[in-house]
Amino acid sequence: MTQSSDRRTDRTDRTATLGIHRSTLLYRLHLIRSLTQYDLTDPETQFNLQLATRIQLA
Repeated sequence: MTQSSDRRTDRTDRTATLGIHRSTLLYRLHLIRSLTQYDLTDPETQFNLQLATRIQLA
C-alpha cells in the first residue's frame, strides 16, 4: 500500500511539474512502453534512460 500511494504522489508531482493532466502522463507512459518495449517500472531501465538523456543534453 505504501508503495502505491508513493507512486501516486510521485505521479502527481510529475504532472504538476510538467503542467499536464494525470491521464495525459499515464497515456504517454503507456505509449512509450508500447513503442519501446521498455519496462519503465524497472529501476535499471529508469537509470539507463535518465543517464542517456543526460548524456544527450551534455
